[in-house]
Amino acid sequence: MIKDSKDLIPYLDTLLNGLLTALNDPISDIRSMAAKATGVLAKKLGMDHVEPLLDRLYAVLDNKESTSVERAGSAQGLAETYG
Repeated sequence: MIKDSKDLIPYLDTLLNGLLTALNDPISDIRSMAAKATGVLAKKLGMDHVEPLLDRLYAVLDNKESTSVERAGSAQGLAETYG
């Protein structure tokens, strides 16, 4: 549908917020798909564009008050991005 992935850049903040929400979903399939989408965005747009999301994912992993669902989603997102 999108010919040039750079067309997403103006909408990136909204998109990354949605991915973060999906990565924290209690349903594992939703977390998995959001993680894959995070990886695809990182590959297509470059790591600089998804850096704010990655910082938030690392913050969730560092936060001792994060739930196991939040940690799992953050770990999946990072794994797909760097994997």
